[in-house]
Amino acid sequence: MADGQNFTVVVTELREVWAWGVGNKGQLGLNAREHQLLPMFAAGREVFGARMVMVAAGSLHSAGVTADGMLLTWGRGAEGQIGYGDVQ
Repeated sequence: MADGQNFTVVVTELREVWAWGVGNKGQLGLNAREHQLLPMFAAGREVFGARMVMVAAGSLHSAGVTADGMLLTWGRGAEGQIGYGDVQ
């Protein structure tokens, strides 16, 4: 489980990602920029291609690590914090 600024992201025992809270910057990973009061399924194996084993959260962004060591990031990247080499 990881807490960001007014949002939470978790990985279940089934290696699914669930998220809830403020989502206006895409930090929930739901392909939407809406707030979610209840936990919503963000992704599973069919999305990531591998089992997610860990998540972390910054103030307005999230990151996850898959079982095979792939690092995935999503959310606000205005200061380059999601590591794509730009600020989008």
